Amino acid sequence: MKMEGTEPETPAADRAFRAQWPAEYAAYVNKAAEHLRQNAIQAAKSCGESLESRSVQQLPLPDELEGEELRLFVEARSYGLGSALLSLLAIEIALKAYQILDNGKHTHVHHLGRLFDSLNSETKARLDKLVPELAETVANHPEGFVSVRYQFEELNVGESVKIPRLCDPLHAAASETVKALIAKLDAR
Repeated sequence: MKMEGTEPETPAADRAFRAQWPAEYAAYVNKAAEHLRQNAIQAAKSCGESLESRSVQQLPLPDELEGEELRLFVEARSYGLGSALLSLLAIEIALKAYQILDNGKHTHVHHLGRLFDSLNSETKARLDKLVPELAETVANHPEGFVSVRYQFEELNVGESVKIPRLCDPLHAAASETVKALIAKLDAR
């Protein structure tokens, strides 16, 4: 008999089945992030080589970049931010899959901090052990992909040019989180 105001608990097998799709989705998003990260690395390398060929010692201001260097800089930054955004999205989707495994359902928020905090203590401990960089990622980007989706607005003329390295640690956290999730589902 169902008590009023309560939902029946979803069986573990059903939770695993329902978590499979977001887990696979997170893996595909993570692969796309890796592709963008590799493109960012190549564009940044090419931009750096072009600057070196002109004997530029430090990164110039955006309005001082030459045509091809400016294109490569914009490409590196765009690919890098795209990779960061997709890595954070992959983490969000993976955390929602973990919510499904823990509770049978997920919350409709983008906030990584709230998603991580909603996991049961066993899942959090397992993730802390398997993916130590996840806690730092959640702390540094609690709002998830929302925190990086408008960073293109931050590049103003007169600001120092910095090709983002944001995508590397985020991609590592996303890759390890998704890998741990897939391994957990495969073990069921």
